[in-house]
Amino acid sequence: MRALALALPDARSDFPFGPDAEAFRIHGRMFALLTSSPRVSTEHAFVNLKVEPVLVDGLVAAHDDVLPGWHMHKRHWVSLVLHDDLDPMLLEQLLEDSYDLVVAKLPVRLRPVTHER
Repeated sequence: MRALALALPDARSDFPFGPDAEAFRIHGRMFALLTSSPRVSTEHAFVNLKVEPVLVDGLVAAHDDVLPGWHMHKRHWVSLVLHDDLDPMLLEQLLEDSYDLVVAKLPVRLRPVTHER
């Protein structure tokens, strides 16, 4: 998950909430939060990702590993439990979608060349 997130253009990470919660950002705006909590999963870390509000309910219903965003606005974020059987394409797609949603809100001058419109 870390490698995928940091491979996105201009992505950086930091630990604003302590050593157990790594935030992934572009120009200071968070698109992913990697952490763990026994309230979400007793065995696995999870990542909070931004999603289109109209997709939240469908994603939660269709995937056992997708939950309403833990400690986030449930209308805009989901939590994806990271375990060995997780579909890597689901993780990659949701991570890229989250990144794209955040990039779209950036001023044009700050958007990576790959995302300018």
